[in-house]
Amino acid sequence: MRLNLKNKELGKKHLKLPIIFFILSAGSLLHITLDAVLTEGTMPFYPVSACLISLDLISKVQFPEGIILVGIDAVLLFFWIFWMEFKLKISEYF
Repeated sequence: MRLNLKNKELGKKHLKLPIIFFILSAGSLLHITLDAVLTEGTMPFYPVSACLISLDLISKVQFPEGIILVGIDAVLLFFWIFWMEFKLKISEYF
């Protein structure tokens, strides 16, 4: 069964629902991966399994935890804005 969901505003900006869902799923996967690598861990299959995945790299460096996480957020924000401007021409939306 195929749903024909169309939004005129999204079509004008060359965004389709599969692309939007891909971006949301990629962001969720990146978030879970960063939690598993940097912090005390994550349980990705929690209702089914209580397996904790963790590398906890933040505790192994000598800098305060807040500075490292803010730096990672800043770098990810920079790359996201860069991609939005040069790939999707975000300035045309305003």
